[in-house]
Amino acid sequence: KKAFQLVCESAEKEHPPSVLLKANMLLRGIGTKKKPKEAYKTASDLAQKTGYIPCLRLVGVCQYLGLGTNKDLESASKCLLRAAETDTIAQYYYAMLLKGLSRYPQNRDEVASYLQKAADKNHHDAEEQLGLLLLERELPDSPKGASSDETKALINDKTYEQNKRKALKYFTKAADAGKIESMYQEAVLLLGYNEQ
Repeated sequence: KKAFQLVCESAEKEHPPSVLLKANMLLRGIGTKKKPKEAYKTASDLAQKTGYIPCLRLVGVCQYLGLGTNKDLESASKCLLRAAETDTIAQYYYAMLLKGLSRYPQNRDEVASYLQKAADKNHHDAEEQLGLLLLERELPDSPKGASSDETKALINDKTYEQNKRKALKYFTKAADAGKIESMYQEAVLLLGYNEQ
């Protein structure tokens, strides 16, 4: 509780990292009761006032997941895209938001691009998701004329074998960080087992 009091005092002085920490503590109920609406408002106020990227990211994640506010994918997309210019966590959430949209797999290359940016900075969830994306052999509901040369190439066997090697690299990194699905996928690829 003392930590929360200290954070509140420094947040009142509009110290951006303190405001972010206060919002996260409110969101998770650390040192105080869970108050997701107050957490969202705290982060949103500072993001609007200063454009502080970590708060902007938190606002986008809250809008994406419906934490402390109504789920709003359009607003979440705007916040996360802006934050994703420099923020690894925002890159991951923006990619996952894009992947969940109805235009997937047409936006697959953009999803892969943001996952790649986050994976390159050792974001283990992004590594796992990028590995899974690389293993997509045929894209669900994709039109005959796929959206790009990269996407078309995925259906090519040689490219698929290259993608499996890349996926193994990402699964290994994520598995080393304790990601269970990545452990399984790494084992499957190492065994050369193909689930049909």
